[in-house]
Amino acid sequence: PTTPLCEKIKCKSGVPEGLDNSSCIDKTAGEWCLVECLVGFNDGSAIFECQKDALFHGVAPDCVKLQCDLAELMGVPGLNTSACDETYAGDGCELTCQDGYIGDVVSMECG
Repeated sequence: PTTPLCEKIKCKSGVPEGLDNSSCIDKTAGEWCLVECLVGFNDGSAIFECQKDALFHGVAPDCVKLQCDLAELMGVPGLNTSACDETYAGDGCELTCQDGYIGDVVSMECG
């Protein structure tokens, strides 16, 4: 008699898009992986399990984009940061001089 070829079930979908799911590559049924928020977002993470239906199961972490941190610029005399007040990680804005000051406009990208 011929022996059947049995392979472990590999999960190919079920992890949320737009998150770091690199640890979920090549997982098989019964294995776990960590899904994390991307750089520029809070430090959220969640565990997903590869199950027998070839899908990952879990609840996505709540990822919130981080607001641009301007604290280190607040003490610079004459600097106008108002164009950057409502910016978030990955956004760009322009730093200018306040009235009574002169200087070049500087483009900044929030990290």
